[in-house]
Amino acid sequence: MSSTSFFYRGKYAVLDRVVFSLFTLTYVFLSARLIPKEQYGLLMISLSIAAFLNLASEAGVGSALVKYGSEEDTDFGRVFFSALTLKLIFVIVLSVLIVSLSGLLAHLLKNEGLIITLRSLPLLVLATSLNNIIRQAMQAKQAVKRLFLVDLTALIVLALLYGSLRMAGRLDSALTVIILVSSSTLAAAVFGAVTWLTRQRLAVKVSGKMMLQLVNFGKYSSASELSTVVYSRIDTIMIGYFLTAVAAAKYNAAWVLSYGVNLFLSAISLLAFPASSRAHSVGDKQTLKKIYEKTTGVALSFTVPLSIILVVFADQIIALLYSNRFPEAAVVLRILAIWWLVKPFGNMAGNVFYGMGKPKVLAMLTSACAVLNVLGNLTLIPRYGIVG
Repeated sequence: MSSTSFFYRGKYAVLDRVVFSLFTLTYVFLSARLIPKEQYGLLMISLSIAAFLNLASEAGVGSALVKYGSEEDTDFGRVFFSALTLKLIFVIVLSVLIVSLSGLLAHLLKNEGLIITLRSLPLLVLATSLNNIIRQAMQAKQAVKRLFLVDLTALIVLALLYGSLRMAGRLDSALTVIILVSSSTLAAAVFGAVTWLTRQRLAVKVSGKMMLQLVNFGKYSSASELSTVVYSRIDTIMIGYFLTAVAAAKYNAAWVLSYGVNLFLSAISLLAFPASSRAHSVGDKQTLKKIYEKTTGVALSFTVPLSIILVVFADQIIALLYSNRFPEAAVVLRILAIWWLVKPFGNMAGNVFYGMGKPKVLAMLTSACAVLNVLGNLTLIPRYGIVG
């Protein structure tokens, strides 16, 4: 690949990360400002549960699709439709499961209002799965510009729907937001299928052997991703269990700002992961060390000043963003800001482990962090509330 082509694709890859993060940031942040506090808490609890459902519907299939889809140019249809079949099976099973257990989960979390939002999650999981498989197919074929346009479509549709419903005075519940996000995501999937996938002229082939191969490849990445979801999402669910939906809303009013940090770190990962892989392929350990040191240094140059600003001006920032809706979130923001000081070390180490072809090691490390997080929540949340 020429340097011009690499820069062209890299530009759209970075833009796509920005747009993809803005999509999530937009509906989470606007919901915090616009819908009632308890409904925002119900929304974030439901989205945290949806994160586990989305991960289960993937089951590592996405990463395997990117790998095998990029290798098998002559039979991409077999890879794609085998992956699609797997995902649809997972979605159907999970949909039946979440609808059946919605009453029990609402009872455990002591909020009957969760029932209706949990029963709407199959729509979100289906839309997300269809959108993801289109995006993963594009990634496999390095159609980076098309991938950017798909995510941009989701953001534009979301903004239009949000604006329309707010003007109509109908933006008032967690259920409405879930339907909005699902509709925007599904619209992006349809756009990608019509403008790109149909032009690939894929033969419809489903192979049991390929389905098994996809699952086997993705098992370690699934373990690592599960641990990451537990680490980042279990807080909200446990706050809902031990405290209230309003407490979950206060916590997430501060937590939503982490998307900005994740956006910056993921942009660095776009370069760090392939660079680590190339260095490992030629046995250059010194370069691997330099990659980790430099990327961690760049990340810290962003997170350290940001953390200092957030610790010092947490009250003013929360007041600016939410007026007087969530003053308690300032303390949470200060604690999260301290955590962001150490976050780059783990993120950049993960890039090196993946580049060295050691997802099993990373899975073990992230699993340990997830377990410690759960144990910490069990001890601290009942005693200290959202600060715990």
